[in-house]
Amino acid sequence: DAGGGLVNQGAPIAPVTPNDTHYITSCCGAPAPDLATWKLQFFDRDKPLTTFTLAELLATPALDREHTLECIGTGPWGQAISNAIWHGLPVEKLLATRGIALPDAKHLKITAFDGFSTGLPATDLAKPLWVVWRMNGAPLPADHGFPARMLVPGRYGMKNPKWLSSIAF
Repeated sequence: DAGGGLVNQGAPIAPVTPNDTHYITSCCGAPAPDLATWKLQFFDRDKPLTTFTLAELLATPALDREHTLECIGTGPWGQAISNAIWHGLPVEKLLATRGIALPDAKHLKITAFDGFSTGLPATDLAKPLWVVWRMNGAPLPADHGFPARMLVPGRYGMKNPKWLSSIAF
C-alpha cells in the first residue's frame, strides 16, 4: 500500500490506473458466483455473525478510498503495481451498519469464492481493512474480485483477497 488515504478529502496521491490496465494476478481466472445466492458471511469463532448480499452491500452508504496494490512478485524485470479509487467500507464500519461491534479476536481468516483463503492478525483491522465493491467509479470488474474484495493496507496483493465469501474472527 503506497498511499491509502480517503480520496473524498482531496486529490489522489498517485495516478489512478484505469480498470482495464490495472494489473491482474490470479492463478485460475475469475470465478463467476451466482449473484442470486452469493453472500459475504461474517463468523465469530465459527458462529454466524451476519451476512450481506450484493444488494445489501450496494444499498449501504459507503466511502471512497485510494489504495495502491503491488504484487509480491514485482521486481526489476516487471512492475505489477497499480493505484485505484475503491468504494466500500472498513470492516468495522460495515459491521456497525448492523449494530455489530468487532469481535475480540487475535486472527482473521478470509476466504474467497475461488477457494483461496488467507490469514491476517486482527491488529490489521486498525489499518483499517476494507471490503469494497466498486473500482474507479464502476462496479468491481470480475478480474478484480466482483462482487466484493478485501483491501489490506501495507500488505502485498495476495493478502488482498478477491471474490470474498467469508471473514471469520
